[in-house]
Amino acid sequence: MVTRKIWIGGLAMLAALPLAVVPAAQANADSAGCRLAISAGDAQNNATVTLVCQQRSAGDELRAFKLMGSDTFSDDVEFTVYTTKTSYRFKLYEEVLNEDDGDTDEIYANAYFRRPKGTRYTLRSNKVNGSWGGLRYCCASSDRVRIDPGYKF
Repeated sequence: MVTRKIWIGGLAMLAALPLAVVPAAQANADSAGCRLAISAGDAQNNATVTLVCQQRSAGDELRAFKLMGSDTFSDDVEFTVYTTKTSYRFKLYEEVLNEDDGDTDEIYANAYFRRPKGTRYTLRSNKVNGSWGGLRYCCASSDRVRIDPGYKF
């Protein structure tokens, strides 16, 4: 009788195991995403850009992210960073973020991930509104790409 209760109890625990594992995997996928923050420019007109991403699954690797200017007709790539770091902060000449003449600029990031088996997916960040620059590429560097040291294509 005791053996039968243990056996039935073991079956009950075994049956509940997938219920305990599946929601955790789902929760990780649900928490995947990116958060973008852009501070106002400093005395040299450099804004601080911070992007923090949570991949969908362990083992997924960030390959790059692009800062995008949101427009009604099409979205423009404003700046590209090649990195594998899921938390990234850097200074950027704010004129690069000036994507609308005389209007509010709307910037978001597309982060590009690769899974261990090679398939890819994109996570889109929140949109940050602000007014950066003002002379529309007057004095901005034509270099709109940053590659982390040691990055392998």
